[in-house]
Amino acid sequence: MYKFDKIGPLEAIDIPGNNHNGHCIVMMHGYGADANDLVDLSHVLKPPPGTRWLIPNGPLKIPVSPFFTGRAWAPINLEEWQKAMAEGRPRDLTKDRPKEFFESQNMILQMLEAARVDFEKTIFAGFSQGAMLATQLSIVNNKRPLGLMIFSGTLINDAEWATMAPRLKEFKFFQCHGEQDEVLHISGAKKLEALLKGSGWVGNLKTFSGGHDIPAQALQAAQQYLNNIFPEELWGEDGH
Repeated sequence: MYKFDKIGPLEAIDIPGNNHNGHCIVMMHGYGADANDLVDLSHVLKPPPGTRWLIPNGPLKIPVSPFFTGRAWAPINLEEWQKAMAEGRPRDLTKDRPKEFFESQNMILQMLEAARVDFEKTIFAGFSQGAMLATQLSIVNNKRPLGLMIFSGTLINDAEWATMAPRLKEFKFFQCHGEQDEVLHISGAKKLEALLKGSGWVGNLKTFSGGHDIPAQALQAAQQYLNNIFPEELWGEDGH
């Protein structure tokens, strides 16, 4: 278990990296999980030496079982989600704009400010609901982040994203999704890919045979993205 620090309004696992190079990956977990769920990715994925990792807990507490309380970035309609799962139909989340989602966005920005992180040297990454927040942070902002990694995300807040995404011309993104995902149907991921590419972004949806997960092949593709997105000089003599 990793130690949590209070950074701005959020609890977060802060892995500073030796001889910090000024770059940071902010990794956000899915609904009902917490930061511990994704912290192992800081060992599996290999950014340049000295890259900092910030892995925050969502501000909302979600009772998952008598023994575990998970976290979230915004509430979801569990009754509708369970009904859609039972009926085998995808949920259309394209118009979703929960106010707590925007509050979480502001908290992440406050965390970055408290941690003295340079937004333009930051890669936002997330899984499921965390991927939606990572996308929101990348699009709805006056600055340009270094990159975006979308693990099993989907399209929400479509009107605002469609309006603001074109300002980040040729922005390079990573996106992957399971073809049998029953939690967030792949159709939503395809709509998100279409919006981003239609806005002049550079990237492709990488699909894999599987469900709501991050398998090895997705991590391999994510590593290739990291190899290409960071400035060459950060990798040192060993390269990547």
